[in-house]
Amino acid sequence: MANLFLDERHQYFDLDSGEQLTSVTQVIRLLKIRKSFHGVDQAILDFASERGKAVESILYALLRGEQASIDVPQWEQNGTSLSTSIRQRVPGIQQWVKDSGCVYIADQKMVCDLESGVAGTLDLIADVPSDSGTHRYVIDVKATAKEEFLHWSCQLGAYVSMYLNECPSPDLRCAILHINPKFKKGYIFREYDLADCSDKWSFARAAWLKSRAAFDEAKQLLTIGTAYSTG
Repeated sequence: MANLFLDERHQYFDLDSGEQLTSVTQVIRLLKIRKSFHGVDQAILDFASERGKAVESILYALLRGEQASIDVPQWEQNGTSLSTSIRQRVPGIQQWVKDSGCVYIADQKMVCDLESGVAGTLDLIADVPSDSGTHRYVIDVKATAKEEFLHWSCQLGAYVSMYLNECPSPDLRCAILHINPKFKKGYIFREYDLADCSDKWSFARAAWLKSRAAFDEAKQLLTIGTAYSTG
């Protein structure tokens, strides 16, 4: 099991080797398969980010049987305050907890692939009952407006691949818990095909390794060139 550290800038480090690791989000961003936020006001992005973190915190507290206590900044976006936007999503969170009957296992679990130098933090691990029995799920929580299938499936693929390396499970499944007040129940539990997600991440990982190798080679050539010019 790797000894990971995540700093305030959301940068991962392997404490055993001192190596900085690249996040799953950064790899996906390099591949340009996620929604582009180019030109979007940073205030809008910060608003969405804070809302997402609050939704996750409320969910984890409910699953652990705790009282959710969140310090929400007094922000407003398009006439809606951040606190209002969060409160609108609470019924959906509560409804999923009630409907799913899931058993909480862990949240905010850091996982990594030291061979590729990539790490990430999966949102939730839970045992979710169904007609076919109870299954363990790696779940990522989203509070956005629309599904982003390619981005989300690749992200899930990264998390499940790294999780399975650490905790082998013959019946692991993966899903997105999509919280939005516009949905009929306030949520949609979107189960993704684990094999397809893993394949997508495998392609992304291979592309990342090629990219990293090219940068390492360029860095070496630049270092050699600098040594010659100053020698």
